[in-house]
Formats: sequence, structure tokens, C-alpha cells
Amino acid sequence: MSSVSQLKPFLEPESIAVVGANPNSGEQAFNVVENLAHCGYQGQVYPINPNYAEILGKKCYATVKEIPGDVDLAIIVTPRAIVSGIVKQCGEKGIRAAIVVGQGFSDAADEEGKRLQQELVEVAR
Repeated sequence: MSSVSQLKPFLEPESIAVVGANPNSGEQAFNVVENLAHCGYQGQVYPINPNYAEILGKKCYATVKEIPGDVDLAIIVTPRAIVSGIVKQCGEKGIRAAIVVGQGFSDAADEEGKRLQQELVEVAR
């Protein structure tokens, strides 16, 4: 597989799962679902959060496995402790590209962060 085709899900995704989506809206909310809409993204967006039925008018799913169709890219915005499990679910769903928006991995001043980063790398591979 060429480098260009490997980057396509990141650069030109037709569908995006936003794991850890939230209903907060506005300038300080860092709402990925809202930001995608404001930037003119035309593809399918699937909010994922088990605590909500709907986010910004879109049906919300409890897990990526519940999404009815194919997904090109997952954007993961969750606490560090559950990221590896989500990446594993993405792989099981067939999602081959993921962006983790987070901190507290090897950048943290604790051993747990380093361990979680190593675990994430192994799951992603």
C-alpha cells in the first residue's frame, strides 16, 4: 500500500467517528463535531458517547461498533485510561485511521502515562 493511500483516511475521510463527543457548544467548548460542521466538512459524522442520545442534531452511538456503516477515521477525545480500548474497538470495526486528541501519555510526569503510551502503540500496531 502506497504512502498516499495510507494517508487518504486522514486527509480525505468520507466518514468520521468522534469518540468522546460532547454536546457543549460555542467558542470555548472544543467540540469536534461542531468544528467539523463549521469548517465545511461534508462527510458523515458519527458522535460516540454512551451518555447522550443525540449531539448537535446527530444520532449519538454508545460505541464505534454500533455505527451502521463504514468509518474512515476516528477522532478520539477521551481520558487517557480508555484510549487503548477504544483504538482496539476501532480496529475490530475496521477503522484503520485514528487521531488521539489527548495528553497524559509519555508527556506526563508519571509512569502510568508512559505505560499507557506503550500499550496504545502496541494496540495500534
